[in-house]
Amino acid sequence: MIRTILSLKTGVGYSRIVEVKAPPSLSLEGRLGIIARIGEILEDVLGCEVSLKNFPLIGLIDAEGHHYYVNRYAAVERYIGECTYPLRFLHFVVSFINMLKEVVGPKVRSRWLGNFRMEGSKDGWRLTAKVSFKRDRDLTRVRVSLSALIEGDVLPYAIPYSLESIVRRIEDMDIFRLVMIELRKVNPYGLSKKEKTFLIRSARTLFLEELFSLLDEIRPRRNDVRFVAGVDLFPYGVDVKEVIKSALRYAEEISVGRKTKLSLERLRGFLMRLGGHEEINAAIDNIDEGELVKALDEIEEFFLRRGIKDNPISGLRPKKEIVFKLWERDYSDVFMGHYSGTCLALDSRGKEEMPKYLRDEYTEFLRVIVNGRRIGHVKLFECIDEDGSDVFYVDYIALSGGKYRELHEDLKAYALSAAIKLTQIKGLRRTYVAKSTIGDLKAPLLKRRLRKKGMMVYMQYLDEPKYLIWDSDEGC
Repeated sequence: MIRTILSLKTGVGYSRIVEVKAPPSLSLEGRLGIIARIGEILEDVLGCEVSLKNFPLIGLIDAEGHHYYVNRYAAVERYIGECTYPLRFLHFVVSFINMLKEVVGPKVRSRWLGNFRMEGSKDGWRLTAKVSFKRDRDLTRVRVSLSALIEGDVLPYAIPYSLESIVRRIEDMDIFRLVMIELRKVNPYGLSKKEKTFLIRSARTLFLEELFSLLDEIRPRRNDVRFVAGVDLFPYGVDVKEVIKSALRYAEEISVGRKTKLSLERLRGFLMRLGGHEEINAAIDNIDEGELVKALDEIEEFFLRRGIKDNPISGLRPKKEIVFKLWERDYSDVFMGHYSGTCLALDSRGKEEMPKYLRDEYTEFLRVIVNGRRIGHVKLFECIDEDGSDVFYVDYIALSGGKYRELHEDLKAYALSAAIKLTQIKGLRRTYVAKSTIGDLKAPLLKRRLRKKGMMVYMQYLDEPKYLIWDSDEGC
């Protein structure tokens, strides 16, 4: 199964070649899986990071004839030798191939050009490993050539010791079991079926190392910031307490009969206790914002028990579940532009901006989710106002079209309320929104010059007129 072909000791280095047998029908991902395992052995024995040198050109062609390439400089890098990747890049390529087969079908052709080398440095010497495959009639021979080079004239004892340890570990590899493991469908990024499709489409215009570099930089920031329309927030410009007063007047108009009037008195008593005042309007004005939902629930229950589904309170509750969730800068957020159908999609002209947004701590996005389906985003920037105050600025609200187009105006109104909520959570002083984003609004229109904090990223309307929709000093 394994045989040592050459053992050579010299005054400047030490070399070993070991050969193992693999199944004859060794697929591309099977080859990459074997190489990845050898690289893991090198890292473990050497105790250092191993890089891939002169990564060979790997071209993939799906059943529809679309091409996907690993390397940007595939035509020349085999000669100039400047192509270097971390070992984990192999795992990404394997997972991409599996995603490709899952999304477009199993008929994927591949092309492999160039040799495979790995390199690691330790204690003044460098180890290079070359992996090559040669298919015979009934098996595939996997040859691993190990070569150690030193910087001085003395051969450290660690060189033969390390190489012999690597050889023994390779000899212990169960190549058949390893190939079966690598052929399993893995999802290291936790992508949904839709997000896998986004990734595959992006790879038609991006090289795989570009996608890898982007995903490799992702450091998710988990949070629980989530606003539900009709529960945590209401459309901007709607005075909920005035709606409650109006609903109470309507309840008084329809109260006929002893039971209904008794229920109304109970409702009034509940609102007065909630607001801590004996006069009903004053009590409603005093209700804490966090308690408003309790008041709305009680009033709506009053109407529903009388069969009145179309009432002032029901108008505050959207018919669909609408959620605004603060992004977590995770793998799903890479595809922000795909969900909204904007230029932030990785396969569009604005693809270079999404990585910047992900890295910039002063850029925030709210995911827009309707009935559990992600359909858009709200883009916000932390800025410095003319008076030096830290403020929040809504630069753009991107929403998917189609059947969601009829919801756009309502979603924008909820989005402004969500932006104000987020401003309050962050402890910022004001909230602005670009006029070009929202259109006409009953709010002060100002020509303030805001200065964005953090990285300089693409901003659509920062220098244009904007509405002031919330100010902590005025409570508007």
